[in-house]
Amino acid sequence: MERYSRKLRLGLLVDSLDVPAWVLRCLERIAGADHTEITLVVQPGVDSKIVRKPLARRLIENRGQLAWHGLCRLEKRFAKADPDAFEIKNAQKLLAGVPVINVTPRRTKFSDYIESPDLEKIAEHEIDVFVRFGFRILRGNILTLAPGGVWSFHHGDNTQFRGGPPAVWEIFEKCQVTGAVLQKLDESLDDGVVLDRIFCATDFESVRRTQNGLFWGALSMLPRTLKKLHTLGLAEFFAQAGMQNKNVDTSGSEIYREPGNLRTLKLLAGLGRRVIKRKIRNLLSREQWAIMYRLAETGPFDSAQDDKADLPGIDLKNFKLLLPSKDKFQADPFVIERDGLYHVFLEEFDRQAGRGHISWMTIDQAGNCTQAQPIIKQPYHMSYPFAFEHEGQLYMIPETFENRTIEVYRCAQFPTRWELCKTLMSNIVAFDSTLLHHAGKYWLFTSIQENPGSAISNELFLFSADSPLSETWQSHPMNPIVSDIRRARPGGRIFLRNDKLYRPGQDCSREYGYAVGLYEITTLTETEYVERQVAKIEPGQPRKIRCVHTLNQAGNLTVLDARLDRSKFL
Repeated sequence: MERYSRKLRLGLLVDSLDVPAWVLRCLERIAGADHTEITLVVQPGVDSKIVRKPLARRLIENRGQLAWHGLCRLEKRFAKADPDAFEIKNAQKLLAGVPVINVTPRRTKFSDYIESPDLEKIAEHEIDVFVRFGFRILRGNILTLAPGGVWSFHHGDNTQFRGGPPAVWEIFEKCQVTGAVLQKLDESLDDGVVLDRIFCATDFESVRRTQNGLFWGALSMLPRTLKKLHTLGLAEFFAQAGMQNKNVDTSGSEIYREPGNLRTLKLLAGLGRRVIKRKIRNLLSREQWAIMYRLAETGPFDSAQDDKADLPGIDLKNFKLLLPSKDKFQADPFVIERDGLYHVFLEEFDRQAGRGHISWMTIDQAGNCTQAQPIIKQPYHMSYPFAFEHEGQLYMIPETFENRTIEVYRCAQFPTRWELCKTLMSNIVAFDSTLLHHAGKYWLFTSIQENPGSAISNELFLFSADSPLSETWQSHPMNPIVSDIRRARPGGRIFLRNDKLYRPGQDCSREYGYAVGLYEITTLTETEYVERQVAKIEPGQPRKIRCVHTLNQAGNLTVLDARLDRSKFL
């Protein structure tokens, strides 16, 4: 089939029009797209609804998982998240005018089969793709009725945790991330053709909060993948999907179920222990970010390592720590060298004001530092002052997500007077925008939060333009180019070493800004992007450093930031 010249016709498989909030948000994005239309709703008829059994019978049948159901109720009350992905919403207004077919599925112990004459009625609507938001395990001819098949979310990394529930076994196995896939269903369980994949952070204090962030973050896979199908056409779309699944092996992964009573009690004890530990730590200490720097002729990487390595390592013991007063923290250092003096631009967060601004300090060749002073303040949070030169003029792209913009400031008088000169993008929640001039184009890397409730560091997006001051940026066709909280969020300026491009990326899986990975960009074109990890800077020595999340360099100066826990009483 060639590319579609019309909108994709989408069929929804739901239990009712009362759906979780994350499903409604997903449907809203699909309904608002210019490449898809929802043309059919399929749901069980009144006579086919699963009747809720009496309480006594449910207690007897589920006696082996009573502790699990109790934990779910406990977390629903005390581990609240805003917005709540599982709050029930009604989709009737959104789907007004869409035909509804009530079916009578044949039910086995775990599976649903939609059969004739229901299949014949459904076939009349010539659906391109069905999306499953309801029913149980679907089997039979419904899986092949539409040319694109039936698509469904599986919340969990299907290479490790087939079945469910999501986030439970990840916490048991101490997995720092919890995955989700969008897949085209076949007769096997959680083993269909994977169309897209995302990895979000595991919250080791709460199953429900992990699930909440996962479901909000994963929903974007559906509208994006539908757009890709519409752009490529059926044959090319599934050819590419087949290549992506070529080296993925799920044959050895176990099918997981709800945990039994004993394992649930162990899970509950672990969750409680970690909550208490955090509360004690917060009672005695306060998190603080600070700048660290190192002056060395060898540049940003220790020369003691093998010169043939992609990037030698960084030893934090060789860095000097600049500890600010307890009423503020300093982070996101960017450095520019002028006339033998290093000018460091950074985020300075004022705890009393509750937001950050951009400050400036200097470091000379002997390592002497000046006090940081504010240079850009706005009535919204500012951080990550990415400074760059263009046509002899100095500019800066600070993070301004609170204003829902990506802004450019021009240096009117170096280095302390700056003025807003351009808004590159509006109505966007973007973080740590990083510019690169490469192969005659300007490339803008930025983390974007598309759905409230999802983590801000889950995904990396890429845009291109002919000028860094352009107001028309072309979205890369592979966006998001990274959907993995372990490396998505930018962590500093992209740099060139030995004719290779390296991108610092934050690992926010254990906690926000835990470490900085260094990724070689092996392919960067208007249609392709590929990178590979070559090094990682993790906290460790000195032991008081808990996180490291930004790395930059100019001349002989390397700067980074580090998070410490400072006593509230000393």
